[in-house]
Amino acid sequence: MNALEHTGLLAINSVEFPGSMRSRQALFCREHQLMVDIYGGDASADGLVTLFFYGGNWQSGHRSQYRFVGEALARLGVTAVVADYRKWPVARFADTYQDANEALDWVMTEYPGREIVLAGHSAGAHLAGLLAINRSLGGGSPIKGFIGLAGPYYFYPFSESMHWHYFGPVWQYPSSQPVWQLHSDVPSMLLLHGANDHRVRRGQSKALYERVLGLGGLAIRRVYENLGHAELILECVRWRRPHSFVIEDIARYLNALTTHSVAEMERELWR
Repeated sequence: MNALEHTGLLAINSVEFPGSMRSRQALFCREHQLMVDIYGGDASADGLVTLFFYGGNWQSGHRSQYRFVGEALARLGVTAVVADYRKWPVARFADTYQDANEALDWVMTEYPGREIVLAGHSAGAHLAGLLAINRSLGGGSPIKGFIGLAGPYYFYPFSESMHWHYFGPVWQYPSSQPVWQLHSDVPSMLLLHGANDHRVRRGQSKALYERVLGLGGLAIRRVYENLGHAELILECVRWRRPHSFVIEDIARYLNALTTHSVAEMERELWR
């Protein structure tokens, strides 16, 4: 997101409504002073835990700007965790990915035995998707599903000069591409994209979707007319939620995960 869009996020999160949900904070990485915000539920509650990573081209953003996402997810009945991570130019992708792993480890320790859904928007969807793929290898993982909003999953060769440095060194480039890391143990995926997204083209989610199906996995893909890149995540804003198809689809997916009916949902709606 650009500077204007980030300013808009700050304005959105500065508005308090009656019944607004308060978050609590926790430190998950002492070395780099990285924190999470937690919405809804507590360590003793049951149900899904959703770990969300925000976007910003791996260069910008802060968890405090995404209170509206944490609250939207928590209103759907899950415990929502929004995590920070290091970014370029302070960090390279290997550092960012390490932070995401530590955030997931913290969630697994804080909520033992709970099933986890990884989610993200834009660069955060790339990060969450790669984490969902790599941490589910071999089975037995608590990762139940992945929700990707406007994510880039297949973008090598890179189109931005910064990416050649950030995702380096050269031998690490292949491991940065979720489509190339897929395997038969991956969790089910809900891949959402705006038809008017000119920043991360919808072909990115199509590539991941087709590859997952080709491996015999479960994936659901939705493309929304009249939504662009930022507009997709802004469907989580409080006044847009009641009539949002994005929120409706996320709610149905989370419910399908809980009732073990994702395959039925896929057949019924989108295949």
